[in-house]
Amino acid sequence: MNQVNARNTVALDIAQQVMQKSRAYQLPAWSFKALLLSASLYEQSADLMDSCILMLNQAYNLYQLHRLDYLSSVYCVRKSSYYRWKDQADSAIVYVSKGLEYEKNTKQKRENRCSPAVGHTLPAKRFR
Repeated sequence: MNQVNARNTVALDIAQQVMQKSRAYQLPAWSFKALLLSASLYEQSADLMDSCILMLNQAYNLYQLHRLDYLSSVYCVRKSSYYRWKDQADSAIVYVSKGLEYEKNTKQKRENRCSPAVGHTLPAKRFR
């Protein structure tokens, strides 16, 4: 196992602990963020993309159940990134566009980092 994978393993262990504690203390936003962190780590390996989408689906369920609207653009960034790694550019563009729209309508801008994802997702010709 290389150093990057070892770090990912440690990060996944920490994310799992956060999920367990946040569920115990009924802190759904923290569970949501831990699931997105896990998805981010899983998407870095083609072999683990099934785990990535599983984490994204669980995060989306929490988002809907607990009305975590202020975190919607963060979810869209992760989902867009997933589709980018899966070479599904159209879906990636849809999610980054949704994220930008949610970001515009959200007061908690510090939570939302959708804008940098645009550079990774949208083709340059779209800005001409």
